[in-house]
Amino acid sequence: MFLNCQILIGLLGFTAGFLRVNAWQPDYILRVSETTLYSDCQPRQSVVINGTSPGPLLTFQEGQHYWVRVYNDLPDQNTTVHFHGFSQYASPFNDGTPQASGWPIPPGDFYDYEFQLEYGFYGTYWYHSHVQNQVGTAQGPVIVEQVNKTDCPVEYDEEIVMMISDYYHATDDVIIAGLLNTTVFGWLGEPQSLLVNGNAQGVCNASVLLPGQTCGTGCGNNKQLVKPSTRYRVRIISSTSLSYVGLALEGHNMTVFEVDGTYVEPLPVTSLEMGVGQRYSVLIETMDNPTQSDWYWRLRTMWRPTRVNGSALWSYDPSTSSDPFTRSSIGQEPTPVGLNETVPLPDEVFGWVSGSNPNHCMFLLQPTKPQLTLWILNAQQMVDMQGFRWSINGQLNNSTLPNVPYLIQLYNETEDKRMPNYTTALQNGGYDIGSNTYPAKLGEVLDIVIQNRAGPTSGMVEAHPFHTHGAKYWDMGYGPGNFSYTALNTSRASMKGSPYLRDTSVVYSGPGESYNSSVIDDDGPGGWRLFRIKVSDPGAWLIHCHITAHQIMGMQALFMYGAEDLPAIPDSLLAEYLTYGGGSDSFDSHTYVPTSYFETMASLRIRDKGEVDE
Repeated sequence: MFLNCQILIGLLGFTAGFLRVNAWQPDYILRVSETTLYSDCQPRQSVVINGTSPGPLLTFQEGQHYWVRVYNDLPDQNTTVHFHGFSQYASPFNDGTPQASGWPIPPGDFYDYEFQLEYGFYGTYWYHSHVQNQVGTAQGPVIVEQVNKTDCPVEYDEEIVMMISDYYHATDDVIIAGLLNTTVFGWLGEPQSLLVNGNAQGVCNASVLLPGQTCGTGCGNNKQLVKPSTRYRVRIISSTSLSYVGLALEGHNMTVFEVDGTYVEPLPVTSLEMGVGQRYSVLIETMDNPTQSDWYWRLRTMWRPTRVNGSALWSYDPSTSSDPFTRSSIGQEPTPVGLNETVPLPDEVFGWVSGSNPNHCMFLLQPTKPQLTLWILNAQQMVDMQGFRWSINGQLNNSTLPNVPYLIQLYNETEDKRMPNYTTALQNGGYDIGSNTYPAKLGEVLDIVIQNRAGPTSGMVEAHPFHTHGAKYWDMGYGPGNFSYTALNTSRASMKGSPYLRDTSVVYSGPGESYNSSVIDDDGPGGWRLFRIKVSDPGAWLIHCHITAHQIMGMQALFMYGAEDLPAIPDSLLAEYLTYGGGSDSFDSHTYVPTSYFETMASLRIRDKGEVDE
């Protein structure tokens, strides 16, 4: 039995950033621009949203229709916004993926993202650019609220949002140039700082400043003021570019009850571990009579050759306001020297709490079918004349290809050339070489296995956080070595609870290994993870490693669902979706009212909500 949620919203450190236009009013306006950040006092030219990193908190409600207008104020870069974890049900052009679903927003232009949130879709999400390395700073939190909160598995009083990111002093241009250099490969290395809500303690190195740069002042730990005897729902979002992060709060335990927007039975933990893109809601009850005012979060990177540490601060203040504009600040208190001893974090463990697998609170059944379609995606490092690259099944789908988004290509082709070749795909492990996609038809049930393999010449294997665009998957199981259904059954038998819906899961390198020992036989198997997906959303959807550098170098695959069921686009929408810039260069952004895709296509929507036939 689950208790009712009692919510007194106190979301920290973020403002809504809501602007109005004269003739038409979107729900939110986001402006993507460049500015200099001083997150750890070292200056960095960065892409930001509404002038800050992270950008404003966006709050939606399940079952509602929304418009988000995004202006690209960058002088010479395209941009997009991807709503991480949103299925984009019936709005395939709005996923914000320039290789797959739609054109990026040109400099000086704007785009109106439209989506209809289904009932039952709620939880903690985030948004970010999906162009090159902009995601590192062009990001922000999203909360989708419930209409009826009776199925929340815990009671809580207030909320706190924590966005964890990693901060590089090198600019995006320098990082990209190194990763894609065909002469001398340049790896970005470990981050210089771990940030909480955009803040970290640091010391500026004036000797490396560029002409015109100055050191920042006043940087410090993110400081949250909290009340005694209060139950906080802490929404923790891992928005790092590279880092797998472990974290714990001094003197306090946590109870996990939401995973990537899915409620699970409450699971007590002493620490969290988060791959890039994952989100957890945890319940933390503050003390009635704390013995000290300040309590520190300890953060530490994991599954990497060098560990980077970070911190944040909770400070007890009985008189603190619940107002989101006044409760969060930058703390100047120095992080305690012995924090790694007072707040211990465990070493790397294969699977972390996945073996505990708390039950899905909604009691939904994962799709089953006698004949599942099995596709195995081998995630592997490659070494060639261009240096190190990361691939899926030997294919490098880097961030510069294709030049025209695949969904746009489909609509620009004649109908006889539009369809992927399913026969070729079935003969080639799911991959259609002609379209460079993994195609599937609506109603199919796919078992997609991410098989982590060592490089063919390096023996190196890493932990990869894989993210699926479109509908969520059932996280069915994981294990070391090569995948087989026997191995899956063994994995399931050792787990407690049942599979639940996620959109980002970590494929580990090997059982109990730290990164330093993750060197195995060349081309040898590390770990595997199985995603079970019911194909229900027509469109072009990426599945990729969310380590940004790996994705940029090629570790992503394009899935085309329901190509034959894509509806025809009426003339009123052709320019908006099928042309670069959408024709908006001729629009007055203050008076332009976009045409609703949902209203226009209402009679053609395709959505099968039933279970797959046994």
